[in-house]
Amino acid sequence: MVKRDKDNEWERFRVIRHLGSGAFGRTFLVSDTNKGNEQVVIKVPHDKQREESLITELIHAGALSASLTGMTHPNICRYLGFAKFEGLYVMILEYIPGKDLRKIVGPMQLTRDPMEPARAIEIISNVCSGLSIAHKVNLLHRDIKPDNIMIHQGDGVPKILDFGVSKMLQSSASNSGTVVGTFPYMAPEALKGQASMASDMWSLNVMFYEMVTGRLPFRDENLFELKRKIDNEQPQAPHEVNPAVDEGLSALIMKGLRKDPKDRFESAQHMLDTLEGRELDAVVPRLRELFQAGSEDEAEQQALQVLERMQKQPRIYMLIGEFRNRRQQYLRAEEIVRQGMKECADHAGLHFYLAPALWSQGGVRQREAIGALERALQLGLPASQARQARNMLRSWQSEGGRK
Repeated sequence: MVKRDKDNEWERFRVIRHLGSGAFGRTFLVSDTNKGNEQVVIKVPHDKQREESLITELIHAGALSASLTGMTHPNICRYLGFAKFEGLYVMILEYIPGKDLRKIVGPMQLTRDPMEPARAIEIISNVCSGLSIAHKVNLLHRDIKPDNIMIHQGDGVPKILDFGVSKMLQSSASNSGTVVGTFPYMAPEALKGQASMASDMWSLNVMFYEMVTGRLPFRDENLFELKRKIDNEQPQAPHEVNPAVDEGLSALIMKGLRKDPKDRFESAQHMLDTLEGRELDAVVPRLRELFQAGSEDEAEQQALQVLERMQKQPRIYMLIGEFRNRRQQYLRAEEIVRQGMKECADHAGLHFYLAPALWSQGGVRQREAIGALERALQLGLPASQARQARNMLRSWQSEGGRK
């Protein structure tokens, strides 16, 4: 029997087990009787002060609730609303079976074995993808750390936990002047209470550093000394700690740990683009070699697999468009390039690869092809590609493409 709460209404949630406690409250896995006993997670505030901040942010203000409700992304734990449990307002969240990243990387106080850089990049790229969606609606996390990244036990996909919780903690602590966050992961400006997208990016790169080196970039048991190090010292570069980290990746992480927020990545999307660009630098030449060696189907299939993870990267759309043009699959080439243009309409290279797909279809499509080449040149192609485009344009125009 589900017990009644103090208002004599049927209690909505049946507790399955206690999952843990944090600064905001206790977390329980429950079955939701309003949703056919679906398993969800509820966060129960520790006290009335924290409950008041939840009420203010999620009920009275409404902006945070609207932002959280609107975030549906495979790398973000979904917010499902709020309700009452045992007389307190609680947050309802998606249940993610698995274990948090802290259990994988180990206790922060110790030096541990580092994670394989490739797996660390995969996890960080996914977290970047989730953060980019939140930052687009001006929602900060404020407490990025391994404890707040859950790795799904089924597919290994990371999901960011506790969006909104730090904002409510900040609200409940505002009168005391307390700064909310986890000290070793906090940016210099965050230690002064100045949270921003840039401070989220700092925390993310502290976590990245920890994953690939097996230790935190700034460590000290004395909090005053730890703050001094965060404010003033440069950590040892990751590739110097772990030779398995290449210097390019090491420099990327160190960029994320620059003291001045303006010197870090502009956004999570910028960092994600940089990470994916590194991968494409290696993948694109390898796939071209595979295609030229006669394994055309395999090359295209692998390219499509990369596209599943990098749907905002124009280079992978261009590569598949190139493969299909060379196989004389012009309608399919047009299809994939136009798909890329939905993500990045003004990318010169996409217009460049669209042009031959259109020209080879003949008729009125050739006028469109000339327009696509002219647009590619207008947007600005690399020098060698621009020469090729001008030569194609002269040839097509001499063939009567404007008729």
